[in-house]
Amino acid sequence: MHLEPHVGGRFYESFMNGGGALYAFVTFIKPSEEIRLNGSMGLVEEGISNAIQITLQTLSQDTTLLTLTHRFVGQVSTITVDTFKRSWIELLTQYLKAFINSGIAYRAPF
Repeated sequence: MHLEPHVGGRFYESFMNGGGALYAFVTFIKPSEEIRLNGSMGLVEEGISNAIQITLQTLSQDTTLLTLTHRFVGQVSTITVDTFKRSWIELLTQYLKAFINSGIAYRAPF
């Protein structure tokens, strides 16, 4: 997974076989506070657009609150919504936490 942290930057994945997927573009960024992404998030077959907003709020010297909002524009299946919910929870509570606490980076299982 790659994120180019500037307006117009890409959020994309490079596959080991030389392929890849473009998920979204950065549409707003305020360093250390907020980023917004818009794009298909790989859901081309459902013909929808996604708007994702991530904000960081410092609560104390050693505590930061991360808020993620993910909105779908268009018809989306319940399975897709549930899959995204599970995936965001896993990415944030397991992989991001491990990276922050010990520097262990996420590795896709495929």
